[in-house]
Amino acid sequence: MKDGDRPHRPELERREAEGPVVVDLHEPIYREMAEPRDGYEPAPSWLVFLCLFIMGFGGWYLGMYSGAFSPRVYNENPAAGLRVAPPAAPKEVDPMVLGRRVFNNCMSCHQQNGGGVPGNYPPLAGSRWANGRADVAAAIVLHGLEGPLEVAGKQFNQVMPSWKHLTDEQLAAVLTYVRGSWGNSGTPVQPVLVAAVRKATGDMSRALRSDDLARLKAGPPLGS
Repeated sequence: MKDGDRPHRPELERREAEGPVVVDLHEPIYREMAEPRDGYEPAPSWLVFLCLFIMGFGGWYLGMYSGAFSPRVYNENPAAGLRVAPPAAPKEVDPMVLGRRVFNNCMSCHQQNGGGVPGNYPPLAGSRWANGRADVAAAIVLHGLEGPLEVAGKQFNQVMPSWKHLTDEQLAAVLTYVRGSWGNSGTPVQPVLVAAVRKATGDMSRALRSDDLARLKAGPPLGS
């Protein structure tokens, strides 16, 4: 070291008196550390063009095959001019099938074979009320029955609940099922008839009785 590079004695004495300086101790370490370069490199140009191509292709594909993003449209080949078929009309329910399901509510009393429970619940098989006028039968299922009633030459005195909470279609179906099962020969019942009877007897707030049935049977058709 040359004399010109050596600090003057007063400077050395001052440094020795103050002790070591932290910056001076770490200066050699800082001099050896290289500047970090991770993360500073630009993305390769080929990667940028690849991303742009993928995004462009995705936009073109969605524009051609998305069907305007409608959940009801799917067309693999829009250039062929294929038309989407309209949805098929719902199939009509067989009244006998629906009526059999609704009759499950009645089976505990009238039994699966329509024979009823002797001494408690009247049979439906061969019943003049089940095979008679459809409007009277509709009034029975709408409002129910109570009190003594003669069926097939036997007396019954139980209560049948009202089923007016069921729809016109359900009631028409169960009446059609009863009137067409177990040897019965009643004509099918349409929902429009049940609706007419429901409207004509709308002010009735109690179950029907035997005298009500006689009056309805002798009167004009309900809802006419």
